Amino acid sequence: MKKRLFFLFILIAGLQLEANALRIKQNHVIYEFDLESNTAELIELEKNFEGDLIIPERIDMTYIEGPVVRVAENAFREHAGLRDITLPESLTSIGKSAFRECKKLRSVNIPQNVKRIEYSTFMGCKALSSVFISEGVEYVDEMAFMACSNLQSIDIPKSVNNIGESAFSYSGLTFLRISGNGNTTIDKMAFKSCLDLKTVEIGDGVISIGESAFDYSWRIESVAIGNNVKTIGNDSFYGCGGLTSVLLGEAVDSIGAGAFSGCHKLEEITIPNNVKYIGENAFYDTGLTTISIPGNGETTIEEGAFSNCNSLKTIEIGDGVTMIGVQAFAYCRYAESLVIGNNVKTIGEMAFTYCTRLNSLSIGESVETIDDNAFYGCCTLKDVVIPDNVKTIGRGAFEDSEQLVSLTIGKSVETIGDGAFYACRVLTDVYVHATIPTEITESTFDKKVYKNAILHIPSGCIQNYINTQYWNSFAHIVDDVESSGILLPSTVEKPQSIYDVNGIRLSHFKHGINILKYKNGETKKTYVH
Repeated sequence: MKKRLFFLFILIAGLQLEANALRIKQNHVIYEFDLESNTAELIELEKNFEGDLIIPERIDMTYIEGPVVRVAENAFREHAGLRDITLPESLTSIGKSAFRECKKLRSVNIPQNVKRIEYSTFMGCKALSSVFISEGVEYVDEMAFMACSNLQSIDIPKSVNNIGESAFSYSGLTFLRISGNGNTTIDKMAFKSCLDLKTVEIGDGVISIGESAFDYSWRIESVAIGNNVKTIGNDSFYGCGGLTSVLLGEAVDSIGAGAFSGCHKLEEITIPNNVKYIGENAFYDTGLTTISIPGNGETTIEEGAFSNCNSLKTIEIGDGVTMIGVQAFAYCRYAESLVIGNNVKTIGEMAFTYCTRLNSLSIGESVETIDDNAFYGCCTLKDVVIPDNVKTIGRGAFEDSEQLVSLTIGKSVETIGDGAFYACRVLTDVYVHATIPTEITESTFDKKVYKNAILHIPSGCIQNYINTQYWNSFAHIVDDVESSGILLPSTVEKPQSIYDVNGIRLSHFKHGINILKYKNGETKKTYVH
């Protein structure tokens, strides 16, 4: 009898029965009611509807009763009249593109039982200005709020584990706070080109920031990154030209390629001790005025990481850094002071080329390789000391250091490249600590240097240098250097008298070996070309 009454009700009510589901229309909304689970899914809204909409918790009709638990894919897509919608707490899922391109939709609440805001759910809702996401939502999927140009603020609850690719890109956000829950990740391009975004606060519950996450959000002024973020992805803040303040959390260990490239107003940043990787062009063309990189014992600074930072004046590379990459600080034309720590082994090709105002340089004791053109065009350097562990000085390494006066080369150098000190025309003193001279070329030094500078070599080694091509091109050679390692005399004392090899006193230097006698009784040999 009940079954007959049920079918009679369906007939009278004009409902559609399809398999185990009923199509029901209530208040301009079409639902599909599952007769097995006694739950309802919102399928679509009448096209001619205009105004606000409240979705009920339950469908409650004679013989048909149950909660509304789902909004179907594309249910409201491109609906022209929907303005505000209230979704019931009974809801557990909202389908992909459910509200996509609802251009008049102004506000929405996401109930706590909805675990995932699906792909492009609210994409292109240009009027959407108010979104409340309940605690309990775990995922905001790809393009979920993309191009919601009127959405100015949103509070991401701690329950969210992942903010998907392009989830809020091209939106109208002006302020953003993401607390995170200890496992929260921000995927690539999540907030790309949010052109009105000014303040970003990323809490301790976030662990990674994806590639291009905020790139070209060029009005961002301040970014605070919490203490559990480990990775800042490639290009994550690329082109954020308004960025003036960045606080990096202590757990950051990787700053990706181009991460802050083009942040012209960024004048200072503290690199945490844990950072072991600074990627290619990570800070290219920023406004940094000073930089200190402590390192963690295995830190590398990759190609072009700080190149073209034209406001950078002071560079401190700590003992925890091991490698300085190709062009890492190239074209930092206003850099004046550079300290390279004691665990750096390689200074890459063109690493500091055209740092034209560099006048103070300290190279750490562990450096083994100074690569080609590493300090090319550093034209205000006056004094360079190359430590004892350096084995290779590349081609053009210090070429065109036109104000260089004093040069010291440690005892372990095995290779000095062509043109390494070419066009350093005002060199007056070259101190070489190697007892066996390494091979050089005619253009290793400038012709004027061979003619005018004094070559200082280890005691007792004059014959070695006289017999070695191009070293013997120096017109003045003196054996007054500590062969045990670098120990520069503070001044070059003037001899009391000069003798030839036969002990005959001379009135002035003559060609060949001269013996110098000093006030303290010390004697030294010098070779005059």
